[in-house]
Amino acid sequence: MSVTLAAGVTLIDFLNKSLETLKLVQQDNPDSSELQLHLATLTQQLSLTMVEAAQLQGILAQKNEEIRQLKQQLEQKITVKYDSETEVYWSEGDDTPYCTKCYERDGKLVHLRFYKNSGWGETPRPHHNCSVCNASYYKTHKGANI
Repeated sequence: MSVTLAAGVTLIDFLNKSLETLKLVQQDNPDSSELQLHLATLTQQLSLTMVEAAQLQGILAQKNEEIRQLKQQLEQKITVKYDSETEVYWSEGDDTPYCTKCYERDGKLVHLRFYKNSGWGETPRPHHNCSVCNASYYKTHKGANI
């Protein structure tokens, strides 16, 4: 049984017990000690119900955040496509590619930086480089401003 379901069952159980106690209170003589006992029990049961409801609300908020993050990840997967010609990932409408290694290894979209030269004293060789994993990509002419 999931945590949320268990919390919901417990909450319903507390509410049922509170309703049973309330029925007993309605049957009691207004000045009786039994009435006082039933009212104390009802107060305790309602307090437990409120605590359980607050916990359930917290769990629900966590689940909603998890759903939001999963939807965002799904949206990324839909818009980010691998291009075998350039050997990097591209997103629709974005002229800067993403690092293939970072995306496939860690699921992180890291924009690559464009460099017109490949290094000191070398023949200029345009490429993209990842600032996180330091991978270089030389076939990224699709998004390069050469």
